[in-house]
Amino acid sequence: MYWHEPTLQQKIWEEIKREMSLSIYGEVYLRWRRSDGGKAQMRPDLIGYSPGNDEYYAFEVKINPYPEARDKEGTSLKKMYTKAKQEKEKNEKQFKEIIESGYFDYCYLCCVKAPETLRYVKEEPDETLRKMFQPMGMIKFDENGRIEKIVKAERINRERTPELPKDNEGWVRHYAWKKFGGICEGALPNPEGRHPLKVDIISFRGSEDPSEIYLNQDKMDLIGIEAKGWNFNLRKTREKLDMYMESGGLTKLFFAIPECVERERIIREIPEKVGIITVNEDGGVEIKREAEKVEMKYDSIKFFMGYAAPWGQFLKPPLYGRELTVSVGWGKSVDKYYSLFDQRRGN
Repeated sequence: MYWHEPTLQQKIWEEIKREMSLSIYGEVYLRWRRSDGGKAQMRPDLIGYSPGNDEYYAFEVKINPYPEARDKEGTSLKKMYTKAKQEKEKNEKQFKEIIESGYFDYCYLCCVKAPETLRYVKEEPDETLRKMFQPMGMIKFDENGRIEKIVKAERINRERTPELPKDNEGWVRHYAWKKFGGICEGALPNPEGRHPLKVDIISFRGSEDPSEIYLNQDKMDLIGIEAKGWNFNLRKTREKLDMYMESGGLTKLFFAIPECVERERIIREIPEKVGIITVNEDGGVEIKREAEKVEMKYDSIKFFMGYAAPWGQFLKPPLYGRELTVSVGWGKSVDKYYSLFDQRRGN
């Protein structure tokens, strides 16, 4: 199983909530002034709160926090090494910002692949991890997204308290994902550009194979869900929804919003074929308006060069630079769009 990081975040949200008895929040922006007077801001992947102990936890999700050169794509070993080094440095900077922000009592790194260093140490692995991440702890997840191992974090001196909203985009996206399932930040064809459209959630009904859905649209669905928090630009959002509707990669499209948003205005402004979903402060999800069916024209996207993989798989460097046709749901640089069904028929 190859985890897509935005989707893994949602899985980890539920796992930490259950196993650590914490209230979890996502995509919360934090702002403060540094000791030198400069402004600072950050957005941890997840924030946990323990009401009983009045403690705040930060969780940073990384599939592989310390990648090796062989984990990266590139036309030469030097470029692959450089990419890996840059990613490590970026991750370490993020960890340091979280620790020094003053918002948390404990900080944890969440990952699927543990650092390579552990393979070669003679001392206890937990001690090695503590030295690497101190004072951060580490939670390693298995291939099913379940907690496999916890290395406890050391307590940090918290100086301020974060505000934790239940009406922001992270809250709405998570509970819409929990209700519908699927993958987050799925890719859709973009007839007007070289890069795919990214929709917050892609969910499957009847089959997880876009080609099968394409052939059986009367009884199966590939559903797109765009999520927004309480504060969003309605005009720009409508433009995005129109693009998703015209992408040819969906059979249904929903717009998810907090329950507190003025729903009547949204219903008037959002295209009639788009369904409306609301999410309340308890995480309850309700369909206020059902989405109408639209024609799915493509079950795949044809990529050229660079990273590309169908969801659930990972293509390593030998495939780099080739044209790849992959299922709807993933991608970066796009050349053109074809249906896998059409290609099978020789069109």
